[in-house]
Amino acid sequence: MIDDIQLEQPPARMVAGALAHLARHMETGCARAGHLAALLLDQVASDPEADAHLRAHARELVEILEREAVREKVAA
Repeated sequence: MIDDIQLEQPPARMVAGALAHLARHMETGCARAGHLAALLLDQVASDPEADAHLRAHARELVEILEREAVREKVAA
């Protein structure tokens, strides 16, 4: 679970964390890493102080990760 300290991070720091989790997810297929990436990206997408383009791309990645998670559950 993401704690309050992580939620207070600037968008660039959350994106860096999301990219680290996303890389692990892509390399290993770790569902938890994908989930954590989606959580962080969702925070960026919801942050009114983040750049509009960054928010839009973060939302797009969240949607992709969520679709992927649904496909994995259906395949299991």
